[in-house]
Amino acid sequence: MNGSSQKVNGIRVFREGRIGESIEHLSLAVIQDPGDVESHSFLGAAYAADGRFREAIDAFRHALELRPDLVTTHYNLGVALLKGGRKDEALQALRRAVDMRPNYHPASDALQDLTQEG
Repeated sequence: MNGSSQKVNGIRVFREGRIGESIEHLSLAVIQDPGDVESHSFLGAAYAADGRFREAIDAFRHALELRPDLVTTHYNLGVALLKGGRKDEALQALRRAVDMRPNYHPASDALQDLTQEG
């Protein structure tokens, strides 16, 4: 199976809630096509859904190295950093998402909640 097929299958099973299988497909997809931003982003989402925040952070960061303009990936990175116990870095990622798109409510709400915690 080529990288594109791995990606398509990985996204499909991710949406079906089959996270472990999704990680397998998407891991192969990023090996076969390391420049595929969508594969890295979905791999990060799959790792995060599996509670593997360190791996999620790495995947989201790799996606952002390829395409730094992805607002939702900055948001997802922020959430993964927060869940991984890295609050200061989470604040930076969420601020970046809000700076890029102020009306992106998931990021602005998360940022507001985080800053109100003190």
